[in-house]
Amino acid sequence: MYDVMGIIYSKNSTLFLSILSDIFIPLPFIGEVEKHELKKLNQTELNTIIDASQLDLSELDLSELDLSELDLGGAVFRNSNLANTNFSASNLEFADFTNAILFGTNFSEASLEFVQFENSNLQKANFNEAYFSNLRLKDAIIYGANLLAVTWTKNDLSKLNLSTVNLSASNLRRSKLTNTNLQEEILEQANLYGCDFTNANLRGANLKNATLELAILNGADLHDTLLEETNLTGTLYNAQTIWPKGFDPKQIEAG
Repeated sequence: MYDVMGIIYSKNSTLFLSILSDIFIPLPFIGEVEKHELKKLNQTELNTIIDASQLDLSELDLSELDLSELDLGGAVFRNSNLANTNFSASNLEFADFTNAILFGTNFSEASLEFVQFENSNLQKANFNEAYFSNLRLKDAIIYGANLLAVTWTKNDLSKLNLSTVNLSASNLRRSKLTNTNLQEEILEQANLYGCDFTNANLRGANLKNATLELAILNGADLHDTLLEETNLTGTLYNAQTIWPKGFDPKQIEAG
């Protein structure tokens, strides 16, 4: 029962709920981002800013522009729209893309050491042959990104959904993939040496000719995973590890 302005109502009363909607002003959801129009730059305006070494490009619409083969180390793109922008072969070390829209953005052959991608939208982004190291990807959306043949060593990729990206022939050596979703992921010929897959979902993944030497598979789910010609030398696993039907983990060679 609730006392509203001196009148007693049941908490499930239709009248009570109606009164609440009338006397209380609705508040915005927690974490709701204020929406406002971003300033759109054309290629000439952008080139002028870069030539002046002004690398704070936050809260701008830079979509579909050309930023390829540039030294943009330390540049700030927070909250900017970079959809389909071309960063191919650029140096982006220490750049900040927090909350940026990076849908379909081209990062092929770019240098991406110590880059912040927290809360960014990387759907359909192209990272073909890019070099990653020490990225911050917390809450980033990577759905459908192309990570073919990337070098992505010693990164924390835990709890990410990587089930729809292409990681064939990629180098993820010693990366952390705990609780990561890699279901039906294509990891053929990938270098996964020393990676931590604790509690990772690898159901139906393709690990043909991949290197998992000294990897950690404690609690990992490899149901229906393809392990043809996979190097599992020294791999660690436990009783909670789920193997493909018919696979005998006793055949794994000690490291």
